[in-house]
Amino acid sequence: MGTVSKRAAENALLSLGKTIAALIGGLFLSILISRLLGPERLGKYHTILWALSIVDLLVNMGIGMGATKFVSEYDGKGQHDVAAGIVIFSMKLRLIVALGLTIGLATGAGRISLHPASPDRHSGRYGASFCRTATAAGSDLSLTVRLA
Repeated sequence: MGTVSKRAAENALLSLGKTIAALIGGLFLSILISRLLGPERLGKYHTILWALSIVDLLVNMGIGMGATKFVSEYDGKGQHDVAAGIVIFSMKLRLIVALGLTIGLATGAGRISLHPASPDRHSGRYGASFCRTATAAGSDLSLTVRLA
């Protein structure tokens, strides 16, 4: 097995392991949260998660997939400095977008929570928006780990 094939297999296994760990962790966390919250509060929790998934679409905007494509391309050509620059740029871009959306959500949370269809106004609106920032940064860090 060549070095490129070996590296591709290692990266595929790393990605598979990350996905399986996230699925298993998510399953246990989902069971725990549903038991602790009960039906009514769980519905409010899922409403907040739905809103955050919409924000997630805005934060990601294909930046991660684009970075993966170009990092793979330049890394394959042996231009490691360009690939590293793409990783750093994509991390900065996603962090800026995530921070902007976090600030927007945190400042607009009061008005959003007054909407008749919104869940409780004290349902962790600030914490949820800050979790989005950490998740955006974390997915770029996993891209960086794969490069090493």
